[in-house]
Amino acid sequence: RILALAALVFVAGCSQEVAQVVVLVATDYTVPMEMGGVRAVGQSDSGDVSTTDFDLLNDSIRPPFSFGLRPEDPEERTDAVLELEAMGPGVDGMLQISREFVEFPEEVTYLLPMFIPRICAGQVCPQGRTCSIDGQCVSNEVRVSDLQQIDDEGEELVPNECMVGTRRCRD
Repeated sequence: RILALAALVFVAGCSQEVAQVVVLVATDYTVPMEMGGVRAVGQSDSGDVSTTDFDLLNDSIRPPFSFGLRPEDPEERTDAVLELEAMGPGVDGMLQISREFVEFPEEVTYLLPMFIPRICAGQVCPQGRTCSIDGQCVSNEVRVSDLQQIDDEGEELVPNECMVGTRRCRD
């Protein structure tokens, strides 16, 4: 899927020539009984916003799934906040928001695992925070040095123990 607004582009394929982050989305919600979709909202440090929706009811995707995020202009260094909005299966609307601060690396692809935990349903964390796997509001800043580098376009994306909730993912 590709969506471009001024500063950020959601991409379906990966390329090693530009800085990008591959977002791996996982959850412990039951699809489609509890969760029907995910809305990804990226906001660059200049304030530009890009949005794309993943329909888990009608599309052939199921968690875990992945998508790419990169600056629209590969020459421009930018940071972004990425929010994943978990949507209910009906008209109930949003279940919760998971939020991460993303720093784009230079000409490297990194894997950003984002877990949408059921324990965070209805919890609202203040700006700069996100709900963790134990239901606590923690910093949403992710250091590129903590992310796994992806070297192969065909590399299998496997959730690590942080994704599946066996340990706390933040300090």
